[in-house]
Amino acid sequence: MSINSVSDITSPIANYGDYLERTAIEFHEKIERYWLSRDFLHKAFHVSIDESKSVIIAIPKMQFTCMSRNRLVFFEKSLLTEITFFVKNKKGDDEITLLKCYMGFEGGFNFHHPEDSEQLNYLNDDNVVTLLYQKLITSASDKKIISI
Repeated sequence: MSINSVSDITSPIANYGDYLERTAIEFHEKIERYWLSRDFLHKAFHVSIDESKSVIIAIPKMQFTCMSRNRLVFFEKSLLTEITFFVKNKKGDDEITLLKCYMGFEGGFNFHHPEDSEQLNYLNDDNVVTLLYQKLITSASDKKIISI
């Protein structure tokens, strides 16, 4: 992104920043509702939202807990919400990123990178949450955090 003036940053933040932050929190709530609505699933997983409105996903029997963090980022002059899912190492001082997701103002949702070819719509596509859980588990397994 080429920043030519301060307004190249302030204008999108002023126009879309609050909305993107709100939709990220609503997405976290959707993640929690999805899990709690399935009786058999929440017996193995615990999904909650903490006081900072981040989601915490835990599989206690596997000693696995991941958290999320949101921030606004620019990509090709578009303001996006970047949601990072991560785990803390055993010492608690370092983080291991499991998955990054990008949400746009008009509902676009990408895993891994804003230009990922698999663009979904987080506003209308119920598969987004299912895919999120699958990708988190696969990434945790690939990074040897859990064994499946």
